[in-house]
Amino acid sequence: IPEFSKISRKAKSAAAINSVETIAKLCLELVSKNDLASTFSDVELSDYELYPLDRNCNGDENNLIKAKSNNTKKYPTYSYNVKTGKKVCSHNGPNEELHGCSARKNGEW
Repeated sequence: IPEFSKISRKAKSAAAINSVETIAKLCLELVSKNDLASTFSDVELSDYELYPLDRNCNGDENNLIKAKSNNTKKYPTYSYNVKTGKKVCSHNGPNEELHGCSARKNGEW
């Protein structure tokens, strides 16, 4: 049986990935309908903070919707570029791959 804490860490990362993907899909739909209030709802994520803080569907100054990890040694940061559709992740964990992130820098998820 896998250690419970490892399952919990994977679940937190999976929740971050799913949140960013869901927000990106919702925002794509809102923007395509020319919805002037193109913002997404706040989502509570354990050990993560969602960006942009103003919840703008156009992303932050780098066009990113991001689930930023509060501890990159345990959990990767996941981002989605609303202009290019590129998904990138990064972390400072002990291995090259961590919880669905393929590399420490510019990884894929």
